[in-house]
Amino acid sequence: MKSPRRWTPWSALRCLTCWRSCACELGLSYVFISHDLNTVRAVCDDIVVLYAGNKVESVPRAAFSQAARHPYFELLASSVPELRQGWLDQRSTSRLALPPMAVGTPPNPELCSFLDRCPLRVTGACDTTAPPRRRLRGDVEILCHRSEADLIALQPASV
Repeated sequence: MKSPRRWTPWSALRCLTCWRSCACELGLSYVFISHDLNTVRAVCDDIVVLYAGNKVESVPRAAFSQAARHPYFELLASSVPELRQGWLDQRSTSRLALPPMAVGTPPNPELCSFLDRCPLRVTGACDTTAPPRRRLRGDVEILCHRSEADLIALQPASV
């Protein structure tokens, strides 16, 4: 009896490469849902970041590494593991602080869905009015009260 094939990272890479090339050749669109931002960047032309089912940012692959990001996107990006010693220790001291999620309390649909957990919230703006949907450099669309300059200045430097 043959032993079953194991799923390996190389199998996943082959599968995703095939998927992307078929989509390009046949002119197909697809929705790829993942927290693995490196894979998302590799297989998607346009990336949409959702928090609690609400779109907080959309970014084309070409602008993925742009500095200004919604605070939730920054947290997702900073959680991608790196293959080097000491990464986790350095990352935990450089990340934005994330308050715990309130259990059983649904977010106010009139306000930002990330409000209760956002380390960059603006008192008097974020807790009273819905965040504006704005276009930033690189065809990035973001839902946030903070200006692009504020987001760049307030987010931690990459480690």
